[in-house]
Amino acid sequence: MAMVLMALALPARAEEGGEAKLTVGGEEHAFVLNAEQSDWSGSSAFTSVNIWTFASDAETRAKFPSFTLGFEIQGGEARAAELRLNRASGDAIERLYGEPDAGGLVVQLDKIESQDSLLSLSGSFTSDVGPSENAGRDIDLSDPLPVSGRFSVTLEKL
Repeated sequence: MAMVLMALALPARAEEGGEAKLTVGGEEHAFVLNAEQSDWSGSSAFTSVNIWTFASDAETRAKFPSFTLGFEIQGGEARAAELRLNRASGDAIERLYGEPDAGGLVVQLDKIESQDSLLSLSGSFTSDVGPSENAGRDIDLSDPLPVSGRFSVTLEKL
């Protein structure tokens, strides 16, 4: 009995995982972390973060199968952010991109905690996104799609 109580008293180790919500056109869509493709690297002074998600339900998957959000953290603030949203269009997938200079992407971090090789983050983001013929280097915002979202994830160090 004492051993069971002792085990219950130990703090739980965080595990890689998480979720995100994306709002498009007033509709909120749920996503889960793709832990195999998500990670972080660097140190407490400079951190690079990759958050890959996929739709958590069939209805969302039919519209937006996945999205990725990447950024660097310096001084507790997100910088150099990039957003890629995959939008289903019939049988095809259209990739839409946003970044600070093209779409006004802003990432706001609410929580940053590290434990061993794990980094836990929560925050929000907003951007206009648009298509690109060269993987996001030049983003066409002639007909932008406004998106916003929030995330709460725990990532394993690369």
